Amino acid sequence: MTADSQQVPPRFTVLVVDDDEDTRRSIAGGLPPNEFDVRTATDGAEAIAAYQSHEPDIIVVDWQMSALDGLGFITAMRAFGSTVPICVISAQTDVADRVAGLEAGADDYLCKPFALAELTARLRALLRRSASKKPAPNATIVSDGVRLDRFQRRVFVTGTEVELTRREFDLLSALTADRGTVVSRERLLQVVWGRNAPQPNIVDTFICHLRRKLSPPGKPGFIHTVRGIGYVVR
Repeated sequence: MTADSQQVPPRFTVLVVDDDEDTRRSIAGGLPPNEFDVRTATDGAEAIAAYQSHEPDIIVVDWQMSALDGLGFITAMRAFGSTVPICVISAQTDVADRVAGLEAGADDYLCKPFALAELTARLRALLRRSASKKPAPNATIVSDGVRLDRFQRRVFVTGTEVELTRREFDLLSALTADRGTVVSRERLLQVVWGRNAPQPNIVDTFICHLRRKLSPPGKPGFIHTVRGIGYVVR
């Protein structure tokens, strides 16, 4: 058996965003290759494109960059609805900077210079925390011919897969988390859209989309409106 065949494939894709080439190379070469597959970007704008192409499991981003900086990048990512863990790395050590990074949506903040062993440990911790929030494999809900697989993020209607947008899937998942319980519009806004939630009527619009896509032919929809409150799945 060759050495190549014994190599363990990378488990997590890490996107490293920094306008300093030496920093990018150091992190890419210092993270354990059997755990991390490192992709890089030179600024926030390039990182957004890289995120859409590679769908990383975790992101390391510098706070100060010449183009779109760390704050702008994190704000954009959270506005998109991304929940991918983000670790800020920065030469700024003031408490105010750390607070600004965390309040913008970062999950951790590591001051430069740092040891690669510490960065590795922090990334592992963030990934464990992120994994603990994910549903168990093959978690499904069946209702009126509709099957929801939260782990694979797939939905089937009478055995045929239906394509949902990310927001539509998250909305359906929130509605079916506790069937029979009425979920308010405000709660759905908080869970699906987060702190940058638009106006409450966006929920009604997305519910209409779901009903059109998920109602099996000849059967009534299973998402019911509770007037003045919200929605319930029965």
